[in-house]
Amino acid sequence: MKLFSKRMLSRWGIPSSAKLLKQLHHLAHSHEAARCAVTALQTGEFSDQSGRHELLGIVRVPLEQAALLAYLANHCDSDLSIEVGFGMGMTAAVILASRAQAGRMFDHRILDPFGLPGNAGNQVQDFLTDQFGTSFRRVHKHSQFAMAEMAATTPPSSSSLIHIDGDHRFDSVFADFFMADRILKVGGFMVVDDAKFPAIDTLTQFITHNRCDYEVSRLEIPNTAVYRKVSKDQRSWDHFTPFPVPQTQNWTSVV
Repeated sequence: MKLFSKRMLSRWGIPSSAKLLKQLHHLAHSHEAARCAVTALQTGEFSDQSGRHELLGIVRVPLEQAALLAYLANHCDSDLSIEVGFGMGMTAAVILASRAQAGRMFDHRILDPFGLPGNAGNQVQDFLTDQFGTSFRRVHKHSQFAMAEMAATTPPSSSSLIHIDGDHRFDSVFADFFMADRILKVGGFMVVDDAKFPAIDTLTQFITHNRCDYEVSRLEIPNTAVYRKVSKDQRSWDHFTPFPVPQTQNWTSVV
């Protein structure tokens, strides 16, 4: 068992939240997509220079999570980065802007077959397509199936950054982790939203107690879990360690 650390991010060499936010605001000053995303996360309204406009409603991640994703995207050493769930596209915007600023070729794929009711987020998707062209692709398939196809058709360990914010039922998010693990490189990061809710925290507890090939940061960033792959999976075929399960249900916070 590899317990999570309350200071795991600093152990990994990731700057403090204050420094991450400062870097995100610097990115927003230099890239239109990041500027639009940061403003939208602060105000709840997305708008761009062409007149596109959408309200985010409740579909908003903490600004600190966006800042962490921007940092990891800037340091991503693989062409491929992946997001499960598009939502209103704000995390996609900061990841894409940061990857573009890094000056390397990249392929960012978002796995989301449905989108939000009332076509919410479509204007943001059009904006990102205009900004990033073929470097940004939305795959209209269930995330688990899409990642299975990637695992079968791309070289093993082909991505250094995977963001998971899709179906929040435990079986679905566990399947997302299982398939993402097949794609993630040793040294790469999974960032998971809504980490203070029971289905997601159950996954975090499973990884903490059963996956010694991962190190875990739990809630150092608000409502966020981060899993770093530190080695290959060497468990025996029958390995299992019991782990605590949050005794709350649905959207009842575990903290």
